[in-house]
Amino acid sequence: METDVREALIQKMELDIDQVIILENEEFYTLIKKYFTSEGQLEKLADILKTLGQEIEHSFTLTRAAYLLKSLFLFTRLQETTSNFSMERQMKIQELEELITRVGLNDQ
Repeated sequence: METDVREALIQKMELDIDQVIILENEEFYTLIKKYFTSEGQLEKLADILKTLGQEIEHSFTLTRAAYLLKSLFLFTRLQETTSNFSMERQMKIQELEELITRVGLNDQ
């Protein structure tokens, strides 16, 4: 699944997602906003990143950690900037925060 997602994102963004997720949050956000212009698209990207990083408890990698951190960043940014509060999005934020804490990434 990771390979398929990477390939789709490479075609969409003309960049390797693994290169994009290591950018600082604001630089990352500026770049992806060029390709993912709606809140719905950004939320789908956040979901994809969350899915890609979820296996971190079974197999820790820095790439999975970056997926989780960027997913949390996107969900949080959307929650703070959209006019409609989303309980589903808030639940995903809490789930990500708990996972990030369990694997020791909360100091990032």
